Amino acid sequence: MVNMTSQFLAIFYLAKLQHYMIHNLHLKFVNYMDDYIIIHQDKEYLKKCLNIITDKLYNEYNLLVNKNKIYISSSKNGIPFLGYNIKVIKSKTIINSNSKKNIKKGIKRTKYLFDNKIIDFSKLFSSIENYKHSYPYTTGNDAYNIFNRYWGG
Repeated sequence: MVNMTSQFLAIFYLAKLQHYMIHNLHLKFVNYMDDYIIIHQDKEYLKKCLNIITDKLYNEYNLLVNKNKIYISSSKNGIPFLGYNIKVIKSKTIINSNSKKNIKKGIKRTKYLFDNKIIDFSKLFSSIENYKHSYPYTTGNDAYNIFNRYWGG
């Protein structure tokens, strides 16, 4: 119930901003809750819009934009979004999943932390279960198979 409430509030809370982006800034976008891909053919215009949106979020919604998660680039280079890498090449949209790569990286990091006694077994177990359930585009067995490969199981 909490998850659905969060989704509803994210959609409801940012509805006015989305309306503004479409009708005033003439932008196209894809979003999931508070994660956005904003699309426009003019890179300079996107930079200008970023400043406008950032100011609007701060002044009207009391929200801050995480500057470390902002990318302005050509879609030919690929756009990381919700565990996918999205590219547009010759009017074709190509979507690749990064889920398995993210699981591998996370399991390697978790193994390092456990081996160096930075985390205990309960934190290790919790992390592995998180990998199993947090990536909807892979199966739980994928996470266990990756875990066994790096842990020699």
